[in-house]
Amino acid sequence: TDVLCVLGDFNGIVGEGRYNNIVGPFGLGSKNERGDELINFCVENHLFISNTWFEQKSTKRHTWTSPSGTVKNQIDFICVSQRYRNGVKNSKSRPGADCHSDHNPVVIKLNVKFRKPQKKNKVCKWDLEKLKLIEIQNKFAKTFNEEYIKINQEAQVSIANDNILWKNFQTAIKKTADTIIGKSKSKAKQIWMTQEILDMMDQR
Repeated sequence: TDVLCVLGDFNGIVGEGRYNNIVGPFGLGSKNERGDELINFCVENHLFISNTWFEQKSTKRHTWTSPSGTVKNQIDFICVSQRYRNGVKNSKSRPGADCHSDHNPVVIKLNVKFRKPQKKNKVCKWDLEKLKLIEIQNKFAKTFNEEYIKINQEAQVSIANDNILWKNFQTAIKKTADTIIGKSKSKAKQIWMTQEILDMMDQR
């Protein structure tokens, strides 16, 4: 499952004080209209505003400072999926960072454990190129007929039992293919960018 993080300058103030499980106790200022819109967005998408949930002095919670330096607001946020709440270990603004901007960076520490991808079962591929030879075709047909009759005789299958006959047919095909044509060897991928191509590019 993907970890959904929505972050940026929302130009909205969510305010001080908790709001359900979305806004934490370490917001800043008085909530405005765009702050309400951000909260509604988080409700609809099952997100929480991470940098309002970790303790930080009110003098350091701001993420934006006006050119005059008199107004400071918290308008930049990192919103994370609720299901990964326990994975968020820290999230706060860094007002002391020298990044030549009127915005302060907001950082997050997120620990996520991903499941190991399951190995896909390799599909068995027979060397079908061999069947282009008449000699191999005849040998394949003869071996298959013998194998199919043998399997049905051993199982004492009734001609009317279509399901078992079909399974025996598949078994006979696989055994015959393994015996007569065998598995095809996987070819190494060729590197398309060769030295010859590079030389031609230089000449051009």
